[in-house]
Amino acid sequence: MVGDDELEVGATETLRSDPASGDVLLTSRGQPIPPARLRSWLIASDAVALVLALTVATSVQAWARPIPEYIRAQQFRLAIVALPFWLVAMGLNRLFTARALVRRSEEFRRLLSANAMATGFIVALGFLIKFQELSRLWIGLLFVCATVVLTLSRAAARRVFAWMRTQGYCSRPVVIVGTGVDALSVLHTT
Repeated sequence: MVGDDELEVGATETLRSDPASGDVLLTSRGQPIPPARLRSWLIASDAVALVLALTVATSVQAWARPIPEYIRAQQFRLAIVALPFWLVAMGLNRLFTARALVRRSEEFRRLLSANAMATGFIVALGFLIKFQELSRLWIGLLFVCATVVLTLSRAAARRVFAWMRTQGYCSRPVVIVGTGVDALSVLHTT
């Protein structure tokens, strides 16, 4: 039994009554998508968002304080080399773990931490390869652009995942024991 007016029939179909007409409708739910595939989609969307943030930061720097093309190309290559580390920093901050991201404020805090780690890595990498023309403006723009673009990307991903849950693509059985704050937050997010 799913609800007062719904009955599960198999893994992908539900019988529910239509309150307006009183008819019983058979609705199909999508096949659940494995969490590993969802996680890989989220990692790919974050990688695209980071490349977009890198492009925006480089463009804003070119507009605000132009630098020679060879320096811009070196900065871009440095950031592309650091991109896998950026994704690892996001993983270390548990940005790909659903349980750690119940609240948006917690996700934003973890995102800021990962962005600080990644921009610090870019500065350290620039120091190690003796890249003397590394622009502080570009580093600051990269941090701000990555934070803004990733926040927007994550907000869109939350909406997509919410829609997928309503369609049955992201559902799995859950037993909630207790009535504490954590139990209630899980109840209202599933």
